[in-house]
Amino acid sequence: MGNSKNNTKPKVKKVPLKGMMDNVMEQFNSAADHINLHPNIRKILSITNNEILVNFPVKMDSGEVEVFTGYRVQHNGALGPYKGGLRYHATVDLDAARALAMWMTWKTSLAGLPYGGAKGGIKIDPALYSQNELERITRRFTYALADNIGPEHDIPAPDVNTNSQTMAWIADTYMSTRPPAQRTANQHVVTGKPDGSGGLEGRDRATGFGVYLTIKFWADKNNTDLNGKSLLFKVLAM
Repeated sequence: MGNSKNNTKPKVKKVPLKGMMDNVMEQFNSAADHINLHPNIRKILSITNNEILVNFPVKMDSGEVEVFTGYRVQHNGALGPYKGGLRYHATVDLDAARALAMWMTWKTSLAGLPYGGAKGGIKIDPALYSQNELERITRRFTYALADNIGPEHDIPAPDVNTNSQTMAWIADTYMSTRPPAQRTANQHVVTGKPDGSGGLEGRDRATGFGVYLTIKFWADKNNTDLNGKSLLFKVLAM
């Protein structure tokens, strides 16, 4: 008999993909080792304080009802109220919210701001919905979160696919859940509102301006002439 060829392919061991939280914990543990962080502090900062998941129904323009899932993760509030954006994206989930909330804690702390870290959003592709539908979705999400946010507790902000209009809807809806005498005092439940609704001038372009200043200061420090140069950026969203 002739030799038969073995066509069996070698087995390839599948390596599980790391989630965003896995990457964040690697960064945290590396930094904690570097500064010899006390074990008790490491334990506290390795976990989130609160994780809120809400499912809520919203009537669409067609009259049909869709159910959406929203998240808000509050990582740590040792320095002050939780602070972080709300994003509308199909990739929003609990793992991403945990990771981004932890990053917000580091960011506010390193910037010397009296805030903690939080993050959240809705698992949704906003391009598939009308402006009226997005308003109803946002307002319904705010009602679902109302007991877990507030100007002295957790202050959301714009993020991916959300903007000053989104924040105006949230502020208006949140204030309607408060007693009349307390509504004005709760207007600062979110940052990033329109200029005419308690927002700050320049907030809508602050991120880009920060990138510009960072490059300018780097170039000045390193005596680098930027004229005629092209720059490539790798952005880490927080």
